[in-house]
Amino acid sequence: MSTSIVQQAKRMDTLGEYFFSRAHKKISQVASTGKVIINLGIGSPDLAPSPLVIEELAKKVADPSMHRYPSYTGLPQFRTEIAPGIKESSV
Repeated sequence: MSTSIVQQAKRMDTLGEYFFSRAHKKISQVASTGKVIINLGIGSPDLAPSPLVIEELAKKVADPSMHRYPSYTGLPQFRTEIAPGIKESSV
């Protein structure tokens, strides 16, 4: 059996702890003293999406044309809409 050792890139040593991990620890520390914490973060969804949204997502997931990579040239409609601006800024 062969064992390979994967070396971590040196630049990984310069990364610190994830900001939100540190913030969560600090919030927990302050909350443990009995202080009231008002979280002004983006929150967590507590309501399900509309049944219409779920139905539309289910249709798209079942559509075989959705099971591929997009064109690297972009959607023709988008390219048509931005082309005038690109031509003007290139001049």
